[in-house]
Amino acid sequence: MARSKRKRKTASSRKVFYIATEGSVTERKYFDALVRHYNLRNVRLLKKARTRSSPSQVIERLERQMRSRKDDFGVELKEEYWAVFDTDKSTAEALVRLSARARRKQIQLAASNPCFELWLLLHHNSLDKYKRLEASGDTAKCTPSSKALEQIDPTYDPDKKGKWDALPYMDMVDTAMENAERADRTQPDEPLKRLGSRVYKMVDSIIKSPS
Repeated sequence: MARSKRKRKTASSRKVFYIATEGSVTERKYFDALVRHYNLRNVRLLKKARTRSSPSQVIERLERQMRSRKDDFGVELKEEYWAVFDTDKSTAEALVRLSARARRKQIQLAASNPCFELWLLLHHNSLDKYKRLEASGDTAKCTPSSKALEQIDPTYDPDKKGKWDALPYMDMVDTAMENAERADRTQPDEPLKRLGSRVYKMVDSIIKSPS
């Protein structure tokens, strides 16, 4: 399949991307679809125990991978480690500590405020369409984003996530990245403070890199 409808500058050296996610269903289905759509051979989705789902535990999985990593390709490679998590259940202070910890370990953060469903919404519309979620004062919770996604995606049901179809989203990845980047007003080295998603940074890095 075509790698992207947009032309991208390609990185000169190959990388392996290790991704750990907080969620075990929606995120996994999305990144599995991304791997298939872009024919990615250099992406590793780390398995998650259902009982370990906090942002700090996502970081721990990546740290363990760093300690036990092996060269799967038989050539010298660069590596990127990405933590995908939601901010809806963490305090601002906890997120600042998490960001500092990740920076020390050279782990990059692909957080979504309030949750991954906001990233999915950005495949359909710009953030301006969802400003009401922020204005409601409910940005610390995922429910408004989930409800908004239900209204535009008939396959999405927060109670039956296993039935969600991620494949149609692959034709809208560029739109999501553009919408997310345009809305990202927080300093790059700071946790997301307002509605938005930094999953775009990870996806952009992945599809620029030769697989």
